[in-house]
Amino acid sequence: MQLSVALRLLIAPVIALGLAALFGIQGFARQGSVTEASMPTMVSSTVLATEYQLDSKLVTAIVFISTLLSPLTLTPLLVFLGR
Repeated sequence: MQLSVALRLLIAPVIALGLAALFGIQGFARQGSVTEASMPTMVSSTVLATEYQLDSKLVTAIVFISTLLSPLTLTPLLVFLGR
């Protein structure tokens, strides 16, 4: 569970920054893309997990924890992108 939260909140923004640089994306498009990549796991993944009889408790825990921790990662990221 910790790995999935770390991937979503910490690694995804770094990958998004790298891809933005690789493709030459700048300005508002870069800010929006990187911000979207670093958002917490969405609730619809819980619905999909339930629909396909996957471990919905695990997915729900990941959604909850990533949403809870996202202000700690999104705030510095938005400050960085606003420069």
